[in-house]
Amino acid sequence: NVATDLSLLALARLLPLESAGRVFVVAVQTLTLSGCVFLHRAATRRRDPWPIVSALFLHNWILLFGFLNFQLGVALMLWAVGAWLLVRERSVPTRLAVGTTAALVLFFCHMLAFGFYAIVVAAIELGAAFERRHAPATALTHLGVGALPFVPGLVLFARSSTFAAGSSGGVEFQPHRWWKPFALARHFMSGNLYVDALTAAGGLVLVGVLVSGAKVSLTRRLAPAVAALVL
Repeated sequence: NVATDLSLLALARLLPLESAGRVFVVAVQTLTLSGCVFLHRAATRRRDPWPIVSALFLHNWILLFGFLNFQLGVALMLWAVGAWLLVRERSVPTRLAVGTTAALVLFFCHMLAFGFYAIVVAAIELGAAFERRHAPATALTHLGVGALPFVPGLVLFARSSTFAAGSSGGVEFQPHRWWKPFALARHFMSGNLYVDALTAAGGLVLVGVLVSGAKVSLTRRLAPAVAALVL
């Protein structure tokens, strides 16, 4: 989790520290919103206004508690997934270069962002491999190329103090069953219960209207990834 530290050190050379922090927060929020737009474009090959809806959730519980490394990692992960969708049918060197660069950047942002990216890429490639099941050699090649970009990050993690602490039993992850749903809900919590309730109700109504009217749908390319992240 060093991306925020390195970014702020660079900005602090140009601006007062408080101003550098403000600029960094705005940059993270901008990357998140633009990442949603870019991922939508890469997945659907269309220009639609719907990704702008994500702006409603930029101010959330995670921002209030200052988890900027995580937020930066998630923002860059959106760009990384979009980039993978754009290059996954190109040459092997191109896919390896884009995938490895993205994986390493996310690794130094936050391990969860690195893990989310790995899950999404794996789900996309497994879904594509199922469609190519009648050409097993091609399917296995794509799966292998999709897995290789994560090897450097995994090697670095295996040599880290975090891995050593976990191996010795020094790290205990949240065991409660309700924790995962709550962790998901935190992305939509602003810190104001009434605002959250109104946003949730309005969002559910909007999604219901759009889905029932066939105005919005889940793109087939990302359906396996969404299912994998939910699970």
